[in-house]
Amino acid sequence: MGVNADTGRAYACMSVRSVLHDWLCRSHSGRRRRAFTLYHDYSVNEMYARSVLKIREDKEPCSSSFKVLICGAQSYIGMNIMKYLQGHAGYEVHEMDMRGLGPEPSHFKGYDIVIYVAGIAHRRETARNAHLFFDVNYRLAVKAARAAQKAFVKQFILLSSMSVYGMLEGHITKETKTAPKSCYGKSKLAADERIWELRNRDFRVAVLRPPVVYGKGCKGNYKLLRRAALLLPVFPDSGNRRSMVYIGCLCAFVADVIRYRREGIFFPQNAEYVKTSEMAGQIAAFHGRNMRIVRGGGWMKHLPFRTFRKAFGSLTYEKKDCIGRYGLAESVIRTEGWMME
Repeated sequence: MGVNADTGRAYACMSVRSVLHDWLCRSHSGRRRRAFTLYHDYSVNEMYARSVLKIREDKEPCSSSFKVLICGAQSYIGMNIMKYLQGHAGYEVHEMDMRGLGPEPSHFKGYDIVIYVAGIAHRRETARNAHLFFDVNYRLAVKAARAAQKAFVKQFILLSSMSVYGMLEGHITKETKTAPKSCYGKSKLAADERIWELRNRDFRVAVLRPPVVYGKGCKGNYKLLRRAALLLPVFPDSGNRRSMVYIGCLCAFVADVIRYRREGIFFPQNAEYVKTSEMAGQIAAFHGRNMRIVRGGGWMKHLPFRTFRKAFGSLTYEKKDCIGRYGLAESVIRTEGWMME
């Protein structure tokens, strides 16, 4: 996704600190090292403790209707959230393409809720494209949040990522400090912190850090697992556990955040952890394949390939912000049924 520089008028509206951050990040030499100045490695609870305002949430769901703007037209998650909200009463939903856009308050005028899902993901990082992650995932997101705040938007929901923790294996809680390793994770974390700082009495912020998202038309790891489940006669069981979230569960969580006007930093996930071999077995079974699951696959996560560590290692969130609307079997059926069409 391309982004216009638009430095003249955009920089005039930015704070001195943000201009300094931009200069540091755009510096040709040592770009990756200097990007660290954009954020701090705080845990969620540390972020809360440093906040002047208390974390707010309405006790009863709001009964009024909402005018919602989704920033990130044609994105996988954005399209699914839009479809979900349009299928429920009380939502008027629009989408906005962020490519080449310099966000202004006029773009957000009249909206109650902004859901920001635009960004660069699933792209190989190189020295040449590293700055694009910060241009899009950080600077554009912050500009949009500031413009929304000036337009008197009541709530800004930011889609972040589990990548801000920089972990391939382990267990993450609200006490775990962030430590991103990739430009994607660093740019996401920088946006999380800067937008969180914009909270005030009339502007609520919710940051969502989902794990792997799967569902209808998804990209990434699920498609690789699906291919293996449809080809292999046997599949290794490493005994792992992973936090994942079905797209239908994620959409339901977003709706809940809107109805209760919730703010905070959330770990939306399925109610139960997913075992890779179990998901592969569910996919194979749906297609009538009698794939055999064999024990003793734990050694595979030690192979010198990142994909194997991600597939067969364990990476979980503490069981907070869980959505139990769909179990694993039903979510796989819904995903595979659509993929066969």
